Amino acid sequence: ALASSDLSSEDALLGVVLALVLSATSFLFIFLLDKMVDHHLLGEESEVADAAIEKLITALGVLVGFSWEQSFDVAVDVVAESNEERMPPAFSKMLMSVLLVLIVFPAWRLYILRTERDLAEDDLDEGRLKLKVLCEQQRDLLLNKEVEERTLDLAHLRMKQYRREALGSHSTAHSALCAGRKHLRVTVGGIAEVEAPVESRKRATTRHSEITQSLLG
Repeated sequence: ALASSDLSSEDALLGVVLALVLSATSFLFIFLLDKMVDHHLLGEESEVADAAIEKLITALGVLVGFSWEQSFDVAVDVVAESNEERMPPAFSKMLMSVLLVLIVFPAWRLYILRTERDLAEDDLDEGRLKLKVLCEQQRDLLLNKEVEERTLDLAHLRMKQYRREALGSHSTAHSALCAGRKHLRVTVGGIAEVEAPVESRKRATTRHSEITQSLLG
């Protein structure tokens, strides 16, 4: 449609204009869809609608990505053909590809990948997210030679308790069998009574960096 309107006879410029139009339109739709989800305009329990909106947003992102990929592909061909007298087009394309990777890869590694991991952690339920943080704490305790054996014993027992809560490893029969029994923690420091573990399947509302649970208290 853009080509037939005599906007430009240059394929590279036409690709850039098309990518800009698609990007602006897609970003507008993504913004509106995100606001719809945040304000629960489709209902408080509309999980199917929310999942459909997420897929639609992903599809719009793919559309924007392919539009810019096509634009860059045409631009690379134009640059390679314009420098045909200095170097072969194949060598020019390879050189520009290497330069593009050197520019884009560090940004992807330092920012995009980190953001993607944070978003993936947000999909974990609160119990599993807490368990992941506590595993990192236990690793640090094991590698610290100044930590006493009794501290490691206490941390290990608490880790097992948090694991039962996060994974819901207590069956109904086991819970009924243990009803009314006392729960004791035995370490080199003595015997202490503890509360019975409670299963937790609550959805996470905090990010990984906001989990402050500690194995030592």
